[in-house]
Amino acid sequence: MINNSHVTHSAQAPWQVMEPDRTVRLVLRAARGTLKRVDCLLCDPCDTELDPEGAAIPHLATQNVPLTYMDSEFEYFVLRKRMETHKLRYHFLLHTQDGTFLLDERGVTRSFEERFIRPFFVSFVFDAAVKAAPDWASEMVWYQIFPDRFQRSADEKDWKSEPVTDREARFGGDLNGIRSAIPYLKRLGVTGVYLNPIFSAGSVHRYDTIDYRTIDPLLGSQEDFIRLCDALHENGMRVMLDGVFNHGSWKSLPFQDVVARGAASPYFDWFEVNDANTLAEYVSGNQAGHSPYHTFAFAPDMPKWNTNNPAVQEYLIDAAEYWTRLCGIDSWRLDVPDELHPSFLRAFHQRMKAIDPNLYIIGEIWSDPTRWLVDGVFDGVMNYPVYYAIRDFFVLREINAVAFCDRVTRYLAFTPESWQKGMFQFCSTHDIPRILWLAKGNRKAVLNAYQMAAMFAGGISVYYGDELLLSGGFDPDNRRCMPWNKAGEESFFLELYDRIHQPGDCRIKEVHPIGEDQLEVRFQGGRSSICMSR
Repeated sequence: MINNSHVTHSAQAPWQVMEPDRTVRLVLRAARGTLKRVDCLLCDPCDTELDPEGAAIPHLATQNVPLTYMDSEFEYFVLRKRMETHKLRYHFLLHTQDGTFLLDERGVTRSFEERFIRPFFVSFVFDAAVKAAPDWASEMVWYQIFPDRFQRSADEKDWKSEPVTDREARFGGDLNGIRSAIPYLKRLGVTGVYLNPIFSAGSVHRYDTIDYRTIDPLLGSQEDFIRLCDALHENGMRVMLDGVFNHGSWKSLPFQDVVARGAASPYFDWFEVNDANTLAEYVSGNQAGHSPYHTFAFAPDMPKWNTNNPAVQEYLIDAAEYWTRLCGIDSWRLDVPDELHPSFLRAFHQRMKAIDPNLYIIGEIWSDPTRWLVDGVFDGVMNYPVYYAIRDFFVLREINAVAFCDRVTRYLAFTPESWQKGMFQFCSTHDIPRILWLAKGNRKAVLNAYQMAAMFAGGISVYYGDELLLSGGFDPDNRRCMPWNKAGEESFFLELYDRIHQPGDCRIKEVHPIGEDQLEVRFQGGRSSICMSR
């Protein structure tokens, strides 16, 4: 006899998700071997007729829910149904060897009488509420650049790619240096460049923005940036900027005014200040005790914006609009967006899409991204769940093939196809150790990791230097200088880019373990499956 411990569904994401074109995606999970068949009974809740006793009887249609995914513990039944109207009610019939059961909001029951059923509902769906990521995003090969460490336009001193221990060491990479490397990027097959922050800031990483309308002079001028964007576009490459809107620099004019005038400053409520009386002393260097204002990660030089304030929203989003219009920016990556107020995210999305409906907006979300993708404030996210699975199996070897396939299967089961197309896949970034360092120099592990990441739907990003076997541990060592002296060593990066330039129909449909160290990958497009071993 089955009970509620065997079967799970909820009228909430990710169990119930609306996709474009009024298509509802329903997921029912059951313990393996529990169910022989699943049917869904559904209709518009207003589509009824009265029985002789005056009770409303719905005109329910029955649709089979196919078994779509299976891992070592569960089976996932997934139904995609285009709604003919704007509302839906539904419940499930569960066919087992012990008979047929009903699943509704009560749970598993054998009470089939209509008057007692408590169906699941899809609330009213507005036609414009659900949109997919731009079509172009799913085929991108991004190249992430940490500007200070990539390329200099003036080579006045040796360019070193040794370990970096000083977080604030400056090496002089600039925008014109990036522009000079465009032929190299074209040769690799790069189709988009993702730039870490480029606006004026107090640090080498530039996540402490001083002025969002000014290019950091150490990188170049506004004209230099315009020329870079024009050159990238002329060479068929898109541009992604890093939007750091959760926090700024304590050197910014608004924050300095608050320091000087306290609660009398017109910018006082632009920040989240707890104690105006100790603010000036704290900023001046006496940073003992708790900060009198909210910051990013307890860093006193990065005060947090009050992003629920309409004036702050206007200040920040207006700057993003400025660069998007001026340079034809194609994409924005929002830094720590889980700390941004939801009203800011909605306003940012609305105003960027008003400029260009095909602009691609992603969020740096390290955990389950369901909340933000359901809200529709992002076209995709940095896909950390997939990264962790790849890292743990191919690189760290901390899990076996069964555990890896379980993680991937659960990701596929609970991530609608429209979401998958907007995902941003990666193996290294400026925030995590480089993949080669984690792999302890194992080239095969690096190639396997990138190949696997590229087979998931969405774009793939290569962190500068990974194609030249640049290593580096935890921040700041993961931001070493680009080893241009190895640029002529073609063999590894040509093999890497051959692996990540996957045809559009080579996207993962399902994965299955073959022993401890090997797995089979099956593709959506009906192409032959492949086996991968670590």
